[in-house]
Amino acid sequence: MAIPHFGILLACFASAATAEPTCEVGTVADLNRPLIPCCKVPKGFYHCQLLDCSGDDNDTSLRVGHVELRCEDGCHTFGGSTWDPAARAKALCTVLEGVPCTGNTTFVFDGFPCVRYNGHQFPTAVLLSLFLGWAGADRFYLGQVGWGVFKLFTVGGVGLWWFTDLMLLILGHLHPADGSSWEPQY
Repeated sequence: MAIPHFGILLACFASAATAEPTCEVGTVADLNRPLIPCCKVPKGFYHCQLLDCSGDDNDTSLRVGHVELRCEDGCHTFGGSTWDPAARAKALCTVLEGVPCTGNTTFVFDGFPCVRYNGHQFPTAVLLSLFLGWAGADRFYLGQVGWGVFKLFTVGGVGLWWFTDLMLLILGHLHPADGSSWEPQY
């Protein structure tokens, strides 16, 4: 599906991002053409890859096309439930196929948040906790198998742990076991 040029330009003016991708030095929009530079495409029209340097292997690198990032540019710590409190690093971004733009479709996004998502959604966790929390379904969903088994065999701690976990979720104190953030809701 082709995206009209005016839609991209309108989305560009309407987007409010906290950080913007950086263009190569000398990248200028050609005012005689209706297309914008690929490095200026608004958020949502490109996919980014972060270099995970949080482990022991700091000799890794990430290469897409002619652009390469090394571990000194990557994420050393992950966390934060939103973009604001998270550490920031460089990411390699590629414009999605079918998005019309000029220039190189791969660019470096400096200041990309180091937040990891693994598909855990907050509304799903709350609903599981509300309706099946007595059986530990919420803890199993979050990857906390030990607590899930405990709640299953004690019928939610006779209702005590069911209510406690529901409150912990709603107040923001219960998160996925793998340290990932909640999947954003669009």
